[in-house]
Amino acid sequence: MYIAIMGCKACGACRDVCERDAIIFEGERAVKIDYEKCNLCMKCVEVCTNGALICID
Repeated sequence: MYIAIMGCKACGACRDVCERDAIIFEGERAVKIDYEKCNLCMKCVEVCTNGALICID
């Protein structure tokens, strides 16, 4: 399972909710997940109001 980032609108909600700082931003946009830090809690997916974070099994 992993999280895909598509079409980030740079709201920052995922960055704010990630307790492990696993979401890597380039400029203002989320570009990838650091899976060495990520525990797949899915909080970032739940708070993304733009649907830019998608869990893929």
